[in-house]
Amino acid sequence: MLISFQVKERQHQESLQLYQINEEYYHHLEEFKHDYKSLLFSLKITLQENKKETLEFLEILEDHSAAIFEKPQIQQLTNIVSPAVRGVFLKFLEKAESEKIPIQVVIPVEVKTIPIDLVVFIRCLSIFISNAFDHRVADQSPITINLLEEKEGSRFSIANKANPTNLTLSEMVKRGKTSKKNGALGLYSAKKMLDVYGNAELKIEFSKQNHYFFVEMYLASRKSKSAY
Repeated sequence: MLISFQVKERQHQESLQLYQINEEYYHHLEEFKHDYKSLLFSLKITLQENKKETLEFLEILEDHSAAIFEKPQIQQLTNIVSPAVRGVFLKFLEKAESEKIPIQVVIPVEVKTIPIDLVVFIRCLSIFISNAFDHRVADQSPITINLLEEKEGSRFSIANKANPTNLTLSEMVKRGKTSKKNGALGLYSAKKMLDVYGNAELKIEFSKQNHYFFVEMYLASRKSKSAY
């Protein structure tokens, strides 16, 4: 009963946090809409009097509009139905923000179904995202994460520019090749868990030339065949 209460409490806190983020976003949007007519009038007068100043005004307005209308990445988490999965993404987005790590998250449609055991899915998510964070190149190259529910399954992918390593791709998914000391990217555990499922496929790519690392996990719906 205590565990159940703790889970519900965590879910409540996550929902409250997302609600506060949405509330703040729409508050700023309403403020901008309130000022929009005044901005248009100012633009009209400026256009009539000074074309050069008009261009400068348009650039300022464009930057300001982008900051208001661009949907915050964290809002996309509302597309994830599972509170537990949503919590994983929330944790890493907060980490990225606090550590100033560039990150791009794309969850364009509602994700309702996880075609494998939820605990396994969450463990794999955590492994893939943690590895990207731990082994990324410390520049402005973003970590890109995509989660998409398709007609025949769900697809998760993550890509990042990684630190150089002497290991081959096949070595990266072997037991004992997962420590940070030797530079491996720690995929053995995730691969082992996914190998149990006939509807799960793991695609891994690593380019030593440009240090680009890519992981894709495709989970076919129980009644459908793999997309690969």
